[in-house]
Amino acid sequence: MNNNLMELKEVFNEKINRLEKIRNQLKTEFTGIDKAIDEVVDNIRSWYTLAEIQTQPNVVNLWGLTGVGKTSLLLRIAELLEIKDKTFRIDFGAKYGPHSFNQSVQQIAAVLNDEPLIIILDEFQHARTIEKNLSGKKEVENGAHRLVWDLLDSGKIIENFWKQIVTEILKHIRSLKMLISKGMLIENGIVVEEKSLFLEEMKTAMLIDTEPEEYLAIPQSLHYELVKYVPQRYNLDMVEELVLHLKTLNGKETIRFLEEALLIARQPVERKFSKSLIFVVGNLDEAYKINNNLNTDISADEFYEVSKKITVPDIKSALQERFRDEQIARLGNNHIIYPALNKKAYRQLITMKLGEYFKMLEKHYSIHWTYDSTLIDKIYDEGVYPTQGARPVLTTIYQLIKSQTALIFQAVLQEEKEIHEISLSEKDNKLLCTFLSQSNQVNALSIPLRSKLGELRKPRNNENQAITAVHEAGHAVVIAHLLNEAPKIITATATDGKEGFVFSRSNEDFTSKKSLLNKVAVALAGIMAEKYIFGKEYITLGASSDIQKAYSLIDNAFKNAGMGEKLYHYASNKTENSTSFHQIEEVEKEISNVIDAAQILAEETLKKERRMLLELAQILQNKSKFEQQEFIELYHKHGAKKIDFKNESTHYRDAIVKALKELESMKDIAIHRAIVLNKSQQKDNVITDTLKSWRDEK
Repeated sequence: MNNNLMELKEVFNEKINRLEKIRNQLKTEFTGIDKAIDEVVDNIRSWYTLAEIQTQPNVVNLWGLTGVGKTSLLLRIAELLEIKDKTFRIDFGAKYGPHSFNQSVQQIAAVLNDEPLIIILDEFQHARTIEKNLSGKKEVENGAHRLVWDLLDSGKIIENFWKQIVTEILKHIRSLKMLISKGMLIENGIVVEEKSLFLEEMKTAMLIDTEPEEYLAIPQSLHYELVKYVPQRYNLDMVEELVLHLKTLNGKETIRFLEEALLIARQPVERKFSKSLIFVVGNLDEAYKINNNLNTDISADEFYEVSKKITVPDIKSALQERFRDEQIARLGNNHIIYPALNKKAYRQLITMKLGEYFKMLEKHYSIHWTYDSTLIDKIYDEGVYPTQGARPVLTTIYQLIKSQTALIFQAVLQEEKEIHEISLSEKDNKLLCTFLSQSNQVNALSIPLRSKLGELRKPRNNENQAITAVHEAGHAVVIAHLLNEAPKIITATATDGKEGFVFSRSNEDFTSKKSLLNKVAVALAGIMAEKYIFGKEYITLGASSDIQKAYSLIDNAFKNAGMGEKLYHYASNKTENSTSFHQIEEVEKEISNVIDAAQILAEETLKKERRMLLELAQILQNKSKFEQQEFIELYHKHGAKKIDFKNESTHYRDAIVKALKELESMKDIAIHRAIVLNKSQQKDNVITDTLKSWRDEK
């Protein structure tokens, strides 16, 4: 092995071992994102060990919901690798401040050319170059962010910002010209006449504080920056060399020298970052379909399963809503997709944060803290919004636990005996604190807790809940009857400020033309249930989103997906797309007919399921939440038809098998006919030959 490889082996193995230790440590500090940690560390490996041979930036994309640990993971990795000084975060959501685009790029540009570093392009969804309006997509002018696409593509940026030294040189040239016109004389770089006038001007410009030993025509405070912009023909690389040269100039020569430096300072400078590791980090609402649902009654596990199905093509499709195709191409194919946190991950997070806090208290005050699962349950119930990640959980820990610490210590300090341990639990919306001395209980404290979500979850037993119960029961029973699915959860007192909702997740990732009518009927089933139970005159205004959803589903299917009678792509505005069909009257009539048919279907289904509808509505009037298994048991008891909710549809797979069997059957029939025909021909040939032989003999 040659010397170069021997040197590489030692450093390389050291770095690989360090990365593996960091990988394991990160998995103890972050919950629910082990796979993402593995992918990020794997993408860092080549850059961290062999950055010197990298010829263009390594671009890695991280997409996920807010609060799942994307940015914090990257910053923690930089800290563990001890390269925080070579890690730069650009926040595309900030217009001003240290992490804004303009300031961050200037900081990056000040780094040595082509040095390995990490660049985090955070909140990248705000760098969008495309927006949607009524007439379709239109490009957004965002010249300030244009630079980032060059960085992603070639690893180069052109530093063309207004530099402070430019302003200083301009001001000083004007000052010298004005002073010379008033009689100031410069010899060998030193002011020899009108020194007081020069000193007053330099103090005003804040270039000199006190009277100097030498009245340099170009003050010392400008030398450090000025030397960077001296023309190459002067061959001046050091500040000392610059000072010696300046001391050979008279007034006109000094001004001419400054003007030459000014020309260079104004020129754009190309900076290379080919050895950089660039992380593009963002939230894509378009990919995470239900991320705008703020209801805590949605199961974290269900949302986790939904988020796991998001693929790289889904991400690229979502990016097309914000960026041009050629810009998406510059992001490359390396996309790390963060799933939502599941219930286990949230509970691990709560346990971890409580452990950190109590460990800190024990270190400071020498009192051991313990707690049981009831505390975790309470924090989970109050703090977990599945679509919002970890942040609401952290604020809930502060609200329920940390904000009560002062009250607990107030009680502890009043005890005569020394308290060695504090045990916490939760019951009936109260924080129960047990004080122990030498494992013996000394006293106890009960602190009422503010349970905001608990209040929202309580059944209201009023007219609103009766309306919502019938409305949501209508959706649920039509889902079961038409789609053969059991809703995951049904509520009539939702925690997101709305009256209620039904959450159902289909096992099928597609919509057929046959199921389209059923799905539109499901969307309309809420208001149709109100009409059926309360009467036409007593339907309420709560179905606007349902009607919009129904129309949007059928409108997209018929105008964009070829579900109508004609396989056209329709566009309502002629400026939207010149290749689309614009005579939409016919397809609008088709859409109207489907909406009418779906309304009839929903009404007929509800009549068939009248008993189930009323039984479920009665339960929802008095119960805040109805789970899937409860629904299945109720439907098996009162439903209008037998449904195997666990049965998975195999229609399309069966159709292929059936067609193949039919094809094989047709082949068998054809072979049989050929054999029969062949045998018949053989018989005919024997008869012909016999007759011929008989004739010959005769």
